Amino acid sequence: MKKLLHEAYQAFFHEFEFWSVMFFTSEYVLRSWSYGARYSAEQGGAWKGRKEYMFSFFGLVDFFATAPFYLHFLFPQTHLR
Repeated sequence: MKKLLHEAYQAFFHEFEFWSVMFFTSEYVLRSWSYGARYSAEQGGAWKGRKEYMFSFFGLVDFFATAPFYLHFLFPQTHLR
């Protein structure tokens, strides 16, 4: 049964995975970028806020949720899923 589902819906699953990762990647990038508005130049500047989000719990969860897709894209012989 498992093989039949994969064969029948393989294109759909790959397409769904691709667009899901693109959505979450854009959300991560936009959220990281917008955290730059939290600090003025006197308080450390925009990159202080961006680094604060990237290394926060939720920022790391977002990063590691999409990392296997990109690692598999860059190194096709790896299977991290």
